[in-house]
Amino acid sequence: MRPGNQRGIVVVLALLVLAILAVLMAATLRLATSEVTLANNQHDHSQARALAESGLEFALAQLNGGGNPRVTNQPMDVNGLAIGSFSTVLTWASPTNVLVVATSMTTGPRPARSTCRVRLHQDPVTTTKARLGRLLHHRVCSAIPHLLASPDCGGAGSQNGLLRVTSLSRSKNCWA
Repeated sequence: MRPGNQRGIVVVLALLVLAILAVLMAATLRLATSEVTLANNQHDHSQARALAESGLEFALAQLNGGGNPRVTNQPMDVNGLAIGSFSTVLTWASPTNVLVVATSMTTGPRPARSTCRVRLHQDPVTTTKARLGRLLHHRVCSAIPHLLASPDCGGAGSQNGLLRVTSLSRSKNCWA
């Protein structure tokens, strides 16, 4: 073969290497942008869960103080910046057992929703104020309506004031 006939192979090899590098760069760029999106979704999810747990704490404080804890769209703000709202619904199973469901929705470009469900037992006390002291059942279900296909269920067992976690369950029956 003459050298004049082989000159085009260098151009073909250079284009092949360039195409491979372009595919690798596109994959890296896609991975980097998806990481940012996932981090933003995690942040929004954490805000929604904290807001729903604030709704539970608000309802518990109202119950312990003798107030009416049924709240709808209670706005929450941090340093003057509105982060979302929560609503609570109480269902009395008996005179001493109550189911508190707090649902929250964050504000912003990617609103997230979270729902916390707590079953409380009213301990008999000698004072005139009723105190809800023992947490019989604690289940937190949340869902990110964006990229994650499967919702994240669960909660952290901690002692918080009058709340004492006696059982923690995980469920796949989450709702958005």
